[in-house]
Amino acid sequence: MDEVGCTLIRYLADAYRDTLVERYGLDALPATLPDTASAADVLADIGRRRGCLGSGGHVDYGKAAGVLLRDLRSGKLGRISLESPAG
Repeated sequence: MDEVGCTLIRYLADAYRDTLVERYGLDALPATLPDTASAADVLADIGRRRGCLGSGGHVDYGKAAGVLLRDLRSGKLGRISLESPAG
């Protein structure tokens, strides 16, 4: 689940940056998220903001990814297309 969340964050950061920043109140989103570690940092930030914390105050990445995916599925992120026009 974490990996899917990180992949989605990398896609959204590239194609829908403003939506991602607005929805989750992110302060600093790097210009590019070249790897999973960078996306995991953003996922951790989202998890902290949405209360996805486990014991000891550590971010539950699976839960944070679930929040992100539910927001995508329910349309809370807006009209997002995961396809690009052929051409």
